[in-house]
Amino acid sequence: QCDSKYKYRLMNGRCNNLHNTNWGSSFHCHRRLLPADFADGINIPRAATSGLPLPSPRLLTEFIMPDIPVPDQKRTGMNMMWGQFMVHDNFRTIQNLGLAINCCLIPNVTVHPECAPITNFPQDEATQAFNKQQCINTVRSATCNTCSLGPRQQLNVATQVMDLSNLYGGNLIDDTLTLRSFVKGLMRGSLDINGNETLPVRRLPKEQDTLDLTPCNEPLNNPELTCYHSGDGIRGNQQPGVNSIHIMMRKRHNQHAKALSYVNPHWDDETLFQEARQF
Repeated sequence: QCDSKYKYRLMNGRCNNLHNTNWGSSFHCHRRLLPADFADGINIPRAATSGLPLPSPRLLTEFIMPDIPVPDQKRTGMNMMWGQFMVHDNFRTIQNLGLAINCCLIPNVTVHPECAPITNFPQDEATQAFNKQQCINTVRSATCNTCSLGPRQQLNVATQVMDLSNLYGGNLIDDTLTLRSFVKGLMRGSLDINGNETLPVRRLPKEQDTLDLTPCNEPLNNPELTCYHSGDGIRGNQQPGVNSIHIMMRKRHNQHAKALSYVNPHWDDETLFQEARQF
């Protein structure tokens, strides 16, 4: 049930619309711009008009869409990084909910039905770097329960509104409580080797996001410390630009919380946290 008098957005995105309470909430289906196109109309991946499998995606990216740098005269790299951060706020399409799946097993071994490995591709610089790799492990996106018959739909575990769910958490696994200090509305943090404030460091296995089937690489000299901890799982560590925006947003939240605490010393932790988040 939704409380129409509750002042703040729920972390999972529910109740933004009191008439359609699940609209925009986490763990619901992606909306399609175009109709689904499966080989059998339901589930089997699309095939060529001849019925044969489509060419290897790696073959297409290598010969039809080569990586050609084209400097932009108006935008910097931050345009891309901010765009990626905003996409992470609205979308998170995950693989199978469960244990990691290996789709590149030796021949004649039964593979998982959700496997869609990329094989039969040219040996380019990228694959040569990985000992002439012959298979790229690829697992299909997790399905969404539509409660009706029809084609396969994809699951979105992020909230579908701009509410910084990638910073605060918003799905059933990345619990917002693990990101909070519960002191004056502040979010948790840690210090880097130079003493600068940054995101909290994720400690395994307690703080492993079970939606992340590919965990971060563990530092050899400190295997219990891996990636930074954010509301977006492993994606908050995909590249330095996105990680920097996460750090900036967390610092901004704490700046608001400290200022609000100064002018409203009677506010409790929950009020300070929610008001800073609302800013």
